[in-house]
Amino acid sequence: MCAFTVLFLCYYCWFSGFWFLYFNRVLTFTLISEIRMNFVRRMSCSISGFVKKDLVVPPEGKVYSLEKSIKFAQIAQENFKKYEVSDRINLIIGDASKSLEHLCQEGHSGTFDFSYIDADKTNYPTYFNLSLQLLRQGGVLAVDNTLFKGKVFDLDNRVGQQIDNANKTFISSGAVDVLLLNIGDGYTLMRKR
Repeated sequence: MCAFTVLFLCYYCWFSGFWFLYFNRVLTFTLISEIRMNFVRRMSCSISGFVKKDLVVPPEGKVYSLEKSIKFAQIAQENFKKYEVSDRINLIIGDASKSLEHLCQEGHSGTFDFSYIDADKTNYPTYFNLSLQLLRQGGVLAVDNTLFKGKVFDLDNRVGQQIDNANKTFISSGAVDVLLLNIGDGYTLMRKR
């Protein structure tokens, strides 16, 4: 088992787990650093989201990055090589639900320290439940776009209602402490009980 394990589920990301709005990226990486302060090396990021030399997880840690797009996965792999972090990133290409189920079946349940979700909004509840299985007790789960441009209040907006249902799933699960931040497009932080 790795000393520190992170899961990024970010579809269609240039860096498959490293392309955030500036604030969300800083917040996310700060959280990762705080989870295991003793094991984390200093991170060096430019404003555009590039990860340089140091990855936020330690050399003995591991990042699992899920990507649906082959095109973006190839770009991500090139960047991982460029910044010399390929040895710590396991890029999984394909359907996220199946990939998460496979990680659970491989014995990774309860071993992840952090999970970040920013993918197709319809499947947020599924990704939440599977990520929850992978997280250790006290692990942190972050979900982006949880206010979806304010459309969660629009009963006629299909995606907004899907996000609203996901938010209700998070709260009603009883398995996590939930904090929904009203920043950007909405950013929800959860700690597994």
